[in-house]
Amino acid sequence: MTTPFSQDELTETLLAAKRTGNFFSALLGEAPREAEARTEFCEALAAIHNANTIDLVAEFAEFRNGEGGASFFRTRHLFQTALPYLDAPTARVVSTAAHLVTQAGQESASHSPLEQFHSFLTKAPEHPQGSTSHNRRRSRFIFISSPRCGCGRIPLSA
Repeated sequence: MTTPFSQDELTETLLAAKRTGNFFSALLGEAPREAEARTEFCEALAAIHNANTIDLVAEFAEFRNGEGGASFFRTRHLFQTALPYLDAPTARVVSTAAHLVTQAGQESASHSPLEQFHSFLTKAPEHPQGSTSHNRRRSRFIFISSPRCGCGRIPLSA
């Protein structure tokens, strides 16, 4: 059964946790376990981000594997699920996605954000161009532009 939650209450909880340095622990603690409810939760996270209340891209750019006792992959999955709904500059998303892949290390799931990253890129025409220009400026992120995932190569230009 889906657990209803209030976006306003979620915002207040996350802002309070952010002030005390417990943002990721609170985020994981608030996330529903049921897949459908978790997707709705992540859409609410994106709405909070898009309202400029909490910058999820900036928060996850600082997220470290093993930080705060929160499960890295479960917490990162929340960002992955919210990613296609985020309104954010492409270069910042590229940088954060690369950071999250790097933080995952050699785990088999290390490149899992890339499917949602592809969804983010294809939702707006300027996203792929922003990604490729960012890649030209910062060559260490080039692997983001042509990752292998279950569906094959992810094209950056439509």
